[in-house]
This record gives sequence, structure tokens and C-alpha cells, in this order.
Amino acid sequence: MIKKITIKTICLAMALFSTGAFAQIPFAGLVGYFPFTGNANDQSGSGIIGTPSTGYISANTPPVLAPDRFAAANSAYDFEPSSSSSSFITLGQPSQFNFGTSSSFSISLWMKYVDFQVSATMFENSAWHFAIRNLSGNDHLNFVFGTADFISDTLLHTGTWVQVAAVYNQSAHTIEMYINGAHTTGFPWNGGNGGPSVSSLNTSTMTLDGTPTGNTQIGQIDAYPSTGIMGVLDDILIYNRALTSSEVAAIYTATGGPAGAGIEEQTERNYFMVSPNPGNGLFILTLANAITCETTLKVYAMDGRLVKEQKNVTKKANRFKRI
Repeated sequence: MIKKITIKTICLAMALFSTGAFAQIPFAGLVGYFPFTGNANDQSGSGIIGTPSTGYISANTPPVLAPDRFAAANSAYDFEPSSSSSSFITLGQPSQFNFGTSSSFSISLWMKYVDFQVSATMFENSAWHFAIRNLSGNDHLNFVFGTADFISDTLLHTGTWVQVAAVYNQSAHTIEMYINGAHTTGFPWNGGNGGPSVSSLNTSTMTLDGTPTGNTQIGQIDAYPSTGIMGVLDDILIYNRALTSSEVAAIYTATGGPAGAGIEEQTERNYFMVSPNPGNGLFILTLANAITCETTLKVYAMDGRLVKEQKNVTKKANRFKRI
């Protein structure tokens, strides 16, 4: 775990020395982390391999690596590499995501979509799915678990990066949803008119089937192309427990929310940000102002060891450097 990062910038005999501490995401119960940094594999330690697939239509194009919300290349997956594509990433049938009806679980991810037909699936394992649903021309966040079908009051909009999360709390028999770290109200959906607005969906009277019958997939439900998302997904986190509201908010800020992502420091001359957190040893250093001098970066572990030192001369604003 990273404890401290220091940056020393020397310009015309004037030195700037800044330190900061990481904003933390919760690690307890983390069973899946897909940062999409160069590949579709899990980085939580579960060892799950993600395979981009053309889906069930031979003319499709598989998802392709794309820039993320920080403009870092090959750090997210685009599920619409061509206008006719309806593809996905398959994860096989990992036991880590077979939560059953007696286990709580949570999902968080970042997404930016452009279009879909009826329901745009972001993550599913055939027992439940996390998606976007269009009702009467409006796009809503949607989480389905058996007959429990919860739709957000808050609307989503195309072309904008947004963090979304869903939490199933088994002991409380509730489903909650979040957008950009904030809890959102919603209503139960049964194919007809929406029900009353509630802060969480009570699942105690609903039939929940927690036994998956197929592969776990990112971007589309099983063999139904109409459920594919047309857009970009990134930083998917899966927990085998119910996250609290404060933990969801912490994930939002630690992975890119404007309240502070990772380390953030501001001076009159320079601005830098290090994200995301966790990064499994791979981070992005953002220098937002033009720096035409020598910059030294040092990364320290929790035990005080210097694990990374790098010198770099940056001549252009908004340059991203992987460390």
C-alpha cells in the first residue's frame, strides 16, 4: 500500500516540495477489480481473466481499449468500436460472484454511454444485472435481482462520465443505488407504471434467484444483443458485502470524483493529481499546469521504503505520465 508521494520541482533556483496521503477506497470484501489498464483482467487478486468477445453476431467488433476519463490511453474499454457492434467481455463463471440469496454484495463502476435500444447492461451474471433502462424517453439507472427491479428517479445522460453503484443488503432486505457517490431514490418496476418513490427497495416480499445459469459478463446480457451498452466502462469494483453510503462516496472521490481523487495538491504555480486508488502499483500522475523544469517524483511504501523515483521534464500542460 502506498503511504506517501512527494514531488519536487526545481525552477530557476526555486523549489516546491509537496506531500499528500491517499484517499482510500474500502478493501474489505473486495472480490473483483477491473481497472481495464491494458487488459480486461481482474486486479483484486481473485485471478479472473476477462476476454473481449464479438458476441453472438459474427459481424461484431469486440470491445477495444480506449482513453479513460483522465484521457489516459488504453485505460478503459469501449463497447461501441463500430456502430453495428453489440459485444461484451466474458468472465466465465467465477465463484466469487455467486453471492446467492443469503449474501450481500455491491457493485461500483464508471461509465459513459452514447446510446442503446432498451436496456444497456453494464455488469451481469444471469442471476442479477446492473444496467441503464429507458422509460418514456428518459434514461434511468437500473438494478435487477430476481423479481426485484429497482429504477432510479435520477436521470442519466449520454456523453458524460458518471460513477454508479448498486448495493444489495441481505440482512436489511434492501437494494440501494448511487450516482456520483450520492444516494438516489427510485421506484420498483414491474413493466407497468412506476411505483412510489422510495429511498431503497424492500426485497423481503420478492423472489430472489441467486443461482447464475450462465457466464458473468460485462457490457451485455447473455445472448441478447439489444441489451448491449454502447459506450465506455472503467474501474469496476465488486464486493461480497453491502457497502455503506460513506464507502460509496469514498470510492467516488478516490477514483476520480471532483472532491479529490487520490492525492491532490495546489500551489500558485503547479497542480498535480495521482489517481486512481487503489492502483495495484500502477498510477497516473497528472500535471495540469505547464512545467518547464526538472520534476522529481518519489513514491514511498507504508514501511518507509522508497519504491519509485523518477525524474521527468514536462513541457506541456495536461500531460499524463504513468509511473
